[in-house]
Order: sequence, then C-alpha cells, then structure tokens
Amino acid sequence: MRRPIACRIRLDGLPVRSETILTEAGPNALVLSTTLRDRGIWLDSTYLGHGNAESQITHLFVAPGRFGETEARSVPHDEIPVIHVRRLCLYDHFQRLQDFLDSLGHTGQVSGLDHAIEAVEHIG
Repeated sequence: MRRPIACRIRLDGLPVRSETILTEAGPNALVLSTTLRDRGIWLDSTYLGHGNAESQITHLFVAPGRFGETEARSVPHDEIPVIHVRRLCLYDHFQRLQDFLDSLGHTGQVSGLDHAIEAVEHIG
C-alpha cells in the first residue's frame, strides 16, 4: 500500500514544495520517500524489522552534483520497532533528511508531524 504523508518542509526558513510517500510491504517492511523536487533532493528510507530481531535501516540520499549515497545500519528492535511504533521510523527518516540538508549547507525544518504520525501509525 502506498499513500502520501502530510507534512510541511522549510529549507533555510522558506517553504518548499515537497512530497513524502509511505509504502508498506507487509507489516514488517516500511519505505518512506521524501522529495524536494524543485531542488532535486530526495531521501528514500527503508525499515525492516520483526520481533526481537534487529531492525535493518537503509537510506538513499540524492542531490544535484552528488552521486547517490547509501547508508545502512542495524539497531536494536526496541530502538525502532518497525511493526509496533512506526512513528519512530518517521522520526528517523526526517532526522536523516535534516542531517542530509545540513551536509548540503541548508537548514531543514519539518512541521505538521501530528497528521503525519497518524498516517504512519495506521496500518493497512
């Protein structure tokens, strides 16, 4: 299932056109993708986890003038329990987006997370 996640992103204090999409691949896998189309910047994040197994997280960062960069890590299930507390995936995704924007020399801010959290926590 694929659905938009409502939130607003500001870049260097100014609103930018953005889109965040949630894609579910069953209860154990979640993909979040945020695109700042006018800037050619996007972040794809995948979260895979189940039970007491470590959660696997992979990010793909893309921006003009840079090769696509990936980052993969494992975290304890309790840190980001993909099945039961999906908002933690959303927080991680947006934190990585802010970190990426910072590495590009920008300041990113995300607002409207209350509605985004409701959409992410709704399974199915």
